[in-house]
Amino acid sequence: MKTVNEIGVSFVRSNVCYLGEIILEQKRRHLHDIILAFWLRTFFLLYTSHQVVLLTKLT
Repeated sequence: MKTVNEIGVSFVRSNVCYLGEIILEQKRRHLHDIILAFWLRTFFLLYTSHQVVLLTKLT
């Protein structure tokens, strides 16, 4: 049987681990958002530059 102090330490450790998991998940999502924004911006720039090239060839 655990003492009150042991239960308290166990509870604190499990909460710290849980908070650590939440922080890691938030960082992972943030990194995913940055990568997605980069690729969307790159696609947009390539698409618009391609349109400009097509328009200049037509005129």
